[in-house]
Amino acid sequence: IMEYMKALQVYISYSPEQFIREFHCLALQRNLQVLGAFAFLYHRQGKDFFRPFIRPALLSLNGRLSGSERKKYPALYRLVEHCIEKNEKYDL
Repeated sequence: IMEYMKALQVYISYSPEQFIREFHCLALQRNLQVLGAFAFLYHRQGKDFFRPFIRPALLSLNGRLSGSERKKYPALYRLVEHCIEKNEKYDL
């Protein structure tokens, strides 16, 4: 994260605390977008190629929601945990 912050400050002055908050929000949004795309392509479009990418995307999102992020998004955290369990059960 700090490398991105340094690169940004070459061009503009920016609060490091605000940058870190915004970075985490953007990373969370990107994780959700990727997972949604993989799930849609596999489940709705029948593109089996994307099936192996669902579990790593879930685990990545789960990792993103660990620690303090977990407290900010408790419902999302529980949903991801449920999806991981279901994924393991049905080997999706």
